[in-house]
Amino acid sequence: MAGQSGFRLVAEKEIALFFSGYGFPAVFLLSLALFSASLFIRTAGYWEQRGEQEEIDRIHLARCHQAATWEEFSFGQKEIGRPISALSLVCGGIDPAVGRVFRLHPKGEPVMLASFLDQSPAYAALGEFDLAFIFRVILSLVSIFLTYGTIAGERERGTLALTLSHSVPRDRLLTGKISGHFASVVLATLPALLLALLLAGLVRPYPFSPMDWAGLAAGVAVSYLYLFFFTGLGVMFTTLFRGAGTVLVALLLAWVGLVFVIPAAGLALSRPLAGSPSRAESDSRERLLWQDGYEAAFKKSDGIREKFWADPAREFTPERYPQATAEELAAMYDKARQECSALVKRCQAEVLSPYEKKVARLKASYARQQEYQLQLARGLARVSPAGAFSFALQELSGTGVRSFSLLYEQLSQHRDD
Repeated sequence: MAGQSGFRLVAEKEIALFFSGYGFPAVFLLSLALFSASLFIRTAGYWEQRGEQEEIDRIHLARCHQAATWEEFSFGQKEIGRPISALSLVCGGIDPAVGRVFRLHPKGEPVMLASFLDQSPAYAALGEFDLAFIFRVILSLVSIFLTYGTIAGERERGTLALTLSHSVPRDRLLTGKISGHFASVVLATLPALLLALLLAGLVRPYPFSPMDWAGLAAGVAVSYLYLFFFTGLGVMFTTLFRGAGTVLVALLLAWVGLVFVIPAAGLALSRPLAGSPSRAESDSRERLLWQDGYEAAFKKSDGIREKFWADPAREFTPERYPQATAEELAAMYDKARQECSALVKRCQAEVLSPYEKKVARLKASYARQQEYQLQLARGLARVSPAGAFSFALQELSGTGVRSFSLLYEQLSQHRDD
């Protein structure tokens, strides 16, 4: 009981210190400003993108419904707007990197167009200003600044010995401080988030369904679990070094490594470790296969045409068929031409069939290698809590690689059907 009482006293003390100083108003106002700016900007951007998507669909989908075959469908450019996840307001994920429009081809893969990176390279350098970024970078850094002087600061001020003299076990002291600091962060940021959601929703309505609201709640829970890690990390580091300044430097180095270096290194190492080719290399191999196939098909087709028309019976001249009229000779020629065309098509299909199988195997192999590279990259990036947090939030928001891959497969299946 004494240990539990000590834990509670330490936690309440940290919360009281946070609220009695400038910590609470500073963190609350900072969080409110960041959350509000992000939600206002991203809500406006969402409705703008949705309007563009609806315009694209109005123009092109009518033609898709009118086309009875892929040959009719392939006449002209057919583009379909990529569906926008409502929770992209919370986590943009890979949305800026992939195209907002799919151009469909009857005999090729869907092509992505009009990505945000094409319009604004700043996205590549700065990333998106969404709630995921605020939690992953800014609030994790705030958690570090709130905790770096917890133990080291008391040791420097000489109050740590007094705290330990009250029969508080060391483990209860640490867990109490972690709980107190984490509760302080939650009490300062969660009301700010709720207020920002309310204010932004009054200006522009949210496109959220009940499932989207549930996904948002799950994303917020994951975000605070992420902040809990950095709160605990800060308290643990403050027990390892004597000076608060030394603790802050060590924490900042660890924060940079966990938030930026390890996730980026995991993504960079995944390709050489997986040994997968780039998309350009795969496309180049596919083009070479088709080039060889068409060259072989045309060569054999020329031989068939030459052999077909070399037959004296197909010399449709008055000398060869003196009893036939000009119309009959023309009809005989047209019939022979159709027979030759059918023979050439069958020949080309027979010659191209092995190449089509090779291309299909090449695509399947590339897809397997890409899937392995993706799993490897995710595994390496998840060594860092920032990587695990980003992937989890993307999956909850429907803006991750898996959601995009599923849509890509559906479009390819639609083309095959």
